[in-house]
Amino acid sequence: VGTWLRELSEDFTWIGALVFISIYAYVTSGQFIKTTKTDSTSSVIITSLLLMTITLSFFDWKLRTSGGWIALAFGMMIGNGIDKSVRNNG
Repeated sequence: VGTWLRELSEDFTWIGALVFISIYAYVTSGQFIKTTKTDSTSSVIITSLLLMTITLSFFDWKLRTSGGWIALAFGMMIGNGIDKSVRNNG
């Protein structure tokens, strides 16, 4: 079974793959910490999509297809809309 790690190592060698994985892990953990400290719907959506990418990486690399990026863009717009409506009504 080839995962996104195999593709990264083929394209960028193991050093490049480790650099990318380290950056991705740093961003994901920072976003998770932000989600636990704030009450933002956008943060929850972004964290969910980042963690979904890791979880489903054994089936398909979700960052390669446009579906993940479209879900991220629309998720952020919907999350910001929800946050604004909650702040205005609450």
